Amino acid sequence: MWAPGLLASHAAAGQFLPFRLPASPYPIFLAIASPRPPPPPAPETLPEPASCFEFLVKRLPGTPSAHLCDLRPGDLVHVGASVVGRGFDVARISDASHVLVFATGSGISPIRSLIESVFAENKKTDVSLFYGVRNLQRMAYQERFDDWESRGVTTGFRRFAECLPKYTRQRLC
Repeated sequence: MWAPGLLASHAAAGQFLPFRLPASPYPIFLAIASPRPPPPPAPETLPEPASCFEFLVKRLPGTPSAHLCDLRPGDLVHVGASVVGRGFDVARISDASHVLVFATGSGISPIRSLIESVFAENKKTDVSLFYGVRNLQRMAYQERFDDWESRGVTTGFRRFAECLPKYTRQRLC
C-alpha cells in the first residue's frame, strides 16, 4: 500500500524511490521511469490521479534487484515515505534549442521520465537521444521509440542499428 502523498511527491524526472527487502540490510534506490504527474488542472476537471510508479529493474544474480524481480504477490517490501532527490534541473536547458541526451543500459529509466514529461511539454526544443546497449535484445523501451519520435525526440541508436555490426567489425579488425 502506497503512503498518502507518495505519488504526489514525484515532482521531477530523475527522482528515485528507496526500497528495502526484508532480508536486505540496506535499501536499493530505483529511478522512477514513469513520467511525473501533470500539474493539477482546474478543480472542475480533475482527472483520476496516477496510481502507480513504473521502474526498470535489471536482474543481476545475487543482488537485491534479483530478489526484487523474484517477489510474488503478497511479499513484503518496505518503500520509502517519499521520493528522493531533486531530479533533473531542466530549468538550465529551458532556453536550449537542441538537447543531447545520453544513456546506457538500465540508465534509460530516468531518461524515459524526462522524455515523457518534460520534453513532451516543451515542443520548441529538439532532443537527440543516444542510447547504448550490448545488443538490441537488451534495449529497453523500444516499443516507445515511435511515440518519442512523434514528440520530437530523435532516437539515433535505432537508425544506426543496421550499420553497427559492420562498423564494429571494421574497427576491431
